[in-house]
Amino acid sequence: MDDTSKIIAICGGGEIASAAAIRLFKCGYDVVMFAGREENLLRYHLCLGDALFLGQKTVEDITATILPEDVLAEQQEKSFDDPLSGGVRYLLKDRKIPVLEAAEFEKTIPLLSLQALVNAQPASKTPIPVSIDHAPLVVGLHPFHQPGVECHLAVESRLNYFLGRVISAGIHLPEEFSLSDFFKDPFAHCQTPVEGLWLSLKAIGDEIRFNEAIGKINEIEIRSPHDGQLWGLAHSGRFLAAKSPVALIYQGRASEQYRYLSFRENAIAGGIVQAVMQFGINE
Repeated sequence: MDDTSKIIAICGGGEIASAAAIRLFKCGYDVVMFAGREENLLRYHLCLGDALFLGQKTVEDITATILPEDVLAEQQEKSFDDPLSGGVRYLLKDRKIPVLEAAEFEKTIPLLSLQALVNAQPASKTPIPVSIDHAPLVVGLHPFHQPGVECHLAVESRLNYFLGRVISAGIHLPEEFSLSDFFKDPFAHCQTPVEGLWLSLKAIGDEIRFNEAIGKINEIEIRSPHDGQLWGLAHSGRFLAAKSPVALIYQGRASEQYRYLSFRENAIAGGIVQAVMQFGINE
């Protein structure tokens, strides 16, 4: 691909990865995402990684898409160095965000002439083994990725007074000051007790009452532990491991805010954009 292109690769398909992709895309960067099908996207209505399941996903007027079979076939006929990179080029020119399987990461990354790579994978599951050598700039999430070891710069991702702060190697933040010391977390997760096939009986945005059925796992009803509103649900029809979260319940008054990325995701995305632009200025 053209070495002058401003390509940013993002590992992860969830809310943080999607917020970063949207912000970078709107700043004029070409963005490529790598996501794993094993990611349990509770707020999938806001996740560009959901394109792996739907084929295409639009969030905030930005469209992400898998590589269509006809595009891959066409690139194969044109004898590019690799049909995947040709397909990525095609979608980028069409002002879309290509979403590739995590398994394609290692063979595709060397062909993309990256300016930066953002590791926005969930801390508990990292299907893509990102190293600091994968790009001139690798941005991680603090405290899960250590600057100078796993990334060049990290962005504070915890809900505290440093949320969104860009951290470089050797910088130590003061002792964590959590906002939860002052504010009750209004969200609660509901988990499945056993593994099995999940069938949702509700939709994201629905109001829910205490002990009302949210869905079923192997015909076992999973009931809500709270009154509230469903801000997230596991995709119906997915096979889930035991203790997987199946619902995110907002315990406040029902509202339309569930439709939008939160201040946390947007703050982290802003820090990621700062890190990328800061690197470009200092390069």
